[in-house]
Amino acid sequence: TGDHPLYATGAGVKTGSTTFRCKECHGWDYKGAAGAYAGGSHFTGFPGIFGTVMTEPQLFDIIKNDPATTVNGHDFGAYGMSDADIDDLVAFIVNDLIDTDLYIDGLGAFIGTAAPDGQDLYNGVTNGAASCTLCHGPTGQAIDFGGGTFVGTVANANPWEALHKIRFGQPATAMCSFVSLGLSDGQAADVGSFAQTLP
Repeated sequence: TGDHPLYATGAGVKTGSTTFRCKECHGWDYKGAAGAYAGGSHFTGFPGIFGTVMTEPQLFDIIKNDPATTVNGHDFGAYGMSDADIDDLVAFIVNDLIDTDLYIDGLGAFIGTAAPDGQDLYNGVTNGAASCTLCHGPTGQAIDFGGGTFVGTVANANPWEALHKIRFGQPATAMCSFVSLGLSDGQAADVGSFAQTLP
């Protein structure tokens, strides 16, 4: 409950539980104030985590500990994250961050091939990939994420979020991830490019 103490030291305008989400400060592109969150309603002024030079123990400490013992400590250990959870998050930061500029251009368009590559992947035709259409439907409108927000909406409004979720799935759902399927980040960008053609 309340706002994360570190969030309150930035320039952000969000409140409540959203201020505890990594992406709210560091962005879906992992670049914080130097990336897609350089302005707008998600701006906080905080740096990103992409390209960090921190060691794994340093990352663990800054995520787990409070500011009294670790500079910029996030105190997530006190907020319920287990050491195993924090190890997983550190592994993600060290091993799975990508430079999203390679897959999304400066105008927010995916750098990929919408058809046939992205469309075939979306429809489950290529490489035995699970079909996105099974849940999202052929036009991406079978699931409303809230307020008339669909696959095409997210892909166009926040392509960095879409890329992250294509790569890793949606938490607490059965959505598969391209990473777990062994598909490439370029293929994820192809799907994102196709998704941007959807209503």
